[in-house]
Amino acid sequence: FQPAAVTMGSEFNLVVHTPFHPHDTSAQRVMIVHDKDPCSPKYGERVLPSLHLVGPTSATQQASSWNNVQLLMSGRYSICYCIVPGGCSDDKVSAFGSSAFAKVARPLIVGEY
Repeated sequence: FQPAAVTMGSEFNLVVHTPFHPHDTSAQRVMIVHDKDPCSPKYGERVLPSLHLVGPTSATQQASSWNNVQLLMSGRYSICYCIVPGGCSDDKVSAFGSSAFAKVARPLIVGEY
């Protein structure tokens, strides 16, 4: 994903590289959680905006992007990615449990952390 680091309070576009995944925006969600928290909507609600509720602004077979993301607290965060056949809607995510979301490899650094 990119960017790897952002300024606290500044809007940024989150891009997750998704090779070979469908470009159907209803099938993808991301969640931002504190780095030590698991990928679960319960923890994703602690970080605003709650991106797990909306699909990407744009998507191709190579990358999906969520625009105007803003984090108001400095720290280390994890990007959790979900791709569920038929969509990552709340009912589908509940059916798959927290395993529907998986952490992307490295943390997102916000502010001077």
